[in-house]
Amino acid sequence: MKSLLYIFLFLLLISLHLNIGGWFVESQGLFYIASLGVLLLSAILMRKGFCIGKGECLISILCTYILIQMVVRGHEYGSYWIFSVAILWLLFFAFKNLFHQNRLFVKYTFWFVVAGAGLEILYGFGQLFGFIGNGESHFILGGSLNNPGAYAGYLSAVFPLILSVWLIYDKRHKKAENISYVLASCLILMFYLIIISQSRGAWIACSVGSLVVLNNKFLFYNKIVIFLNTAARKFVAVVCSVLLIAIAAYALYQYKADSAFGRLLVWKVALQKPYQNLIVGDGIGAFEANYGHWQSDYFARGSGSDAEKKVADYVTCAYNEPLQIFIEQGLLGVFLWAGVFVAAFRRKKSPYSPFILGAKASLYAIAVLSFVSYPFQTALIYLHFIICLAIIFHKKHTSDFAVFPKLQWICTVAGTITLALGFINLHGYKLQREGQKLVFEGRIDVGIEKYKEAYPILKDNGIFLFYYGSALALKGQYDESSELLEQSIRKTSNPNGYILLGNNYRKQGKYNEAESAYKNVIYQIPSKLYSKYRLVQLLLEQGRESEARQWANEILATKEKVPTTAAKEIKEEMRKLLQYESVDK
Repeated sequence: MKSLLYIFLFLLLISLHLNIGGWFVESQGLFYIASLGVLLLSAILMRKGFCIGKGECLISILCTYILIQMVVRGHEYGSYWIFSVAILWLLFFAFKNLFHQNRLFVKYTFWFVVAGAGLEILYGFGQLFGFIGNGESHFILGGSLNNPGAYAGYLSAVFPLILSVWLIYDKRHKKAENISYVLASCLILMFYLIIISQSRGAWIACSVGSLVVLNNKFLFYNKIVIFLNTAARKFVAVVCSVLLIAIAAYALYQYKADSAFGRLLVWKVALQKPYQNLIVGDGIGAFEANYGHWQSDYFARGSGSDAEKKVADYVTCAYNEPLQIFIEQGLLGVFLWAGVFVAAFRRKKSPYSPFILGAKASLYAIAVLSFVSYPFQTALIYLHFIICLAIIFHKKHTSDFAVFPKLQWICTVAGTITLALGFINLHGYKLQREGQKLVFEGRIDVGIEKYKEAYPILKDNGIFLFYYGSALALKGQYDESSELLEQSIRKTSNPNGYILLGNNYRKQGKYNEAESAYKNVIYQIPSKLYSKYRLVQLLLEQGRESEARQWANEILATKEKVPTTAAKEIKEEMRKLLQYESVDK
């Protein structure tokens, strides 16, 4: 039975790394199967009661709150994410139970985490050398996460845990020496990949997590306190520290100034949005559904500077987890999340365990990453967070005050129901993938049939609705297409949805609605030329030449975020339009 559990554990921790080359459905399906196996076998193997302390109570409340938010108030229904998050939190209780029953499970889980990191290392170097393609074509490096920021964020979260365990191996024994070399190789390669990812958040997170581990080993803090035994030394240390932090912050900002300024814009716009539900927030998924509207309103009011217009783009997350939690889950959500982190950091690590130390260091890295990135929108980092929590809380603590022998079975039953629904949802994704492939091949009618079959499952999924509406537009079914696209933009505020909706309205002769749709994108992403180009065409079609010339001049004055061949062609066409109008006069 234990051997079978080890197999399921391995599959669970490897499954999400297989999401490469279009294997999302297979990767997610394996994750669901392995999760069910772990939940079921952990309940069967449970010999002792389930101990609950203050930290676990807080985690249970947070878990329940998140699930209620998703199901009752969320915007994520129809997405695989609701099922993944539910399973991840249920797995916390399974992991805690397993680690408490037998410490060998902690060691095996650690090595499975190392195996997953090893896969990401192989993917990373494969992409750098051109052997493996990245899911996002405009990025070379991205591992199974497709994005260098998310990829480096995952590596920076795992790095401190591996570092903590590596430091304990005694190099005098051959077996330990070989293991040490394996871990050291992983650390060196991960460090290199984190550096070349150019993700400043990952650099800082990895540094903070590593310092936590190294301080425990070499007692840097204690040595510094002993050295700073005079007021003069303390004063000099404070001044030097402030200067170093200021210089480092300025250098990191200037390293990718547009990226940093873009995130500041996102935070500024998000903080200015109207707040109606301060206590419980607007519901999980509300940021993705509404941010595009907030940004469009911001620029439509004339509030944005030229620099802000240049960096503005379509975003689906806040690049700041506390801010996004506040918007979606309210002050109550912020309080619960902060409480879980504080409880984990304050949990005593006596007797010493490199796994507990490494898990805490990983949480420090994830906490730092949360302020500049999106770790809790990335399943791999979320899973690592859950594993670290389980490692930290697995030992019985003096503050534990209750035992629940049936809790693991409750989690297993809840997990089984969730996974059954998850598999139905995943079937919808499979149909969507098949439909996309058929449409791209030009077999639009057959593709639409696949979308029609998937609709009852994914009718609340904004991305699916966009693809379905796009296919119908290709067939000239503009009424049905517009209805789906209107639903889509309420879920994602996707600018491409607005452009396609504007095209539909234009072909239907609904010029006012088309103009409104195009302008929504123009204000949402001012540097985007295509929406302005479509508006010029619409105005010319209506005989509104004067307004069309104004927008043509606007296009020529716009500095696009990323120069492209299409942008050059649009500007050239606008020059010809203005020259023609000038000659005509």
